[in-house]
Amino acid sequence: MTGTASTPKSDVAQAIASVYKTEWGRIVAILIRLLGDFDLAEEAAQEAFAAAVNQWETSGIPDLPRAWIIRTARYKEIDRLRRRTRLTEKLEWYAASGLIPSSKEPTYGSEKATLQSGVRNCLR
Repeated sequence: MTGTASTPKSDVAQAIASVYKTEWGRIVAILIRLLGDFDLAEEAAQEAFAAAVNQWETSGIPDLPRAWIIRTARYKEIDRLRRRTRLTEKLEWYAASGLIPSSKEPTYGSEKATLQSGVRNCLR
């Protein structure tokens, strides 16, 4: 990190704008390769840039901002996939236990396979 104390908002805004302007395409391309999906990659990158606004003000601008954005986006997507997988597992358990009426059971068959594949890709 270039600074240990808080960094002025104007410096953070300038650094984020610069990274966005020069690195957005590379960041999304790398995330597409890691996540296997354009929409997921773009959404994860957007979330990482939003996290950078808050984090960089307190922790300072990292020495490798593009790497920070990519790592943060990847971890955010892994967390999202884990939450979705846990939700699917819980819904299946509730449905199997009879706590959810069978006429209103959601179907997650193909989505579960996609989520599991996404988690495997992220964990590589």
